[in-house]
Amino acid sequence: MSDALVWQLVKAQNAFLKRNVNNTWWSAEKGNLYGKHSYKYSGLCNSKTVDISPTDSAVVLTKSKPTKGRGKPAKAKASTVMKKDMRRMAKTVSKEVGNFRPDLKGAALSRLSACQKSLRVIKSGSK
Repeated sequence: MSDALVWQLVKAQNAFLKRNVNNTWWSAEKGNLYGKHSYKYSGLCNSKTVDISPTDSAVVLTKSKPTKGRGKPAKAKASTVMKKDMRRMAKTVSKEVGNFRPDLKGAALSRLSACQKSLRVIKSGSK
């Protein structure tokens, strides 16, 4: 099934749609880097999706494999765990996403920055 047809089917109703107070729509599915409800950022309808999510001590970059594994969802994704400093992670994300989906490179880097900030531990000093 084509990506455009899937978008036409899921854009009006799906389980991940959320409405904001200002009457704007957001989407909470995996693979949506900005959370915007649009065709470009949708993780449901695009065959090539990128997701960046934090874990307890690392950031995980997950890419879908568009041609192989459509019938086997467990093998349809490739994950990379990144535990290095921000500069190395940004270089890795820029290279991986730039070759895979160049239009999402900026969104992926901003999502990486947000995930990295959420992993920082605030050191409390004794006074």
